[in-house]
Amino acid sequence: MDLILLPLLLLFLLLTPVAIVWLIVSHLRLMREFSAFRERVERQLEQRGAGLATAVIGKT
Repeated sequence: MDLILLPLLLLFLLLTPVAIVWLIVSHLRLMREFSAFRERVERQLEQRGAGLATAVIGKT
């Protein structure tokens, strides 16, 4: 029984930090993409002459 659980435990201990790092990196990438999207939308609203860009974006 222990011979089966030991490799599983080692695999779990190895993959847990990898999963945590992957989650952090993907979150940071998503936040950067969202920030670029928000700036792009803000620029488009300003180009259309809508003075609502700061009002719409500022509420979020």
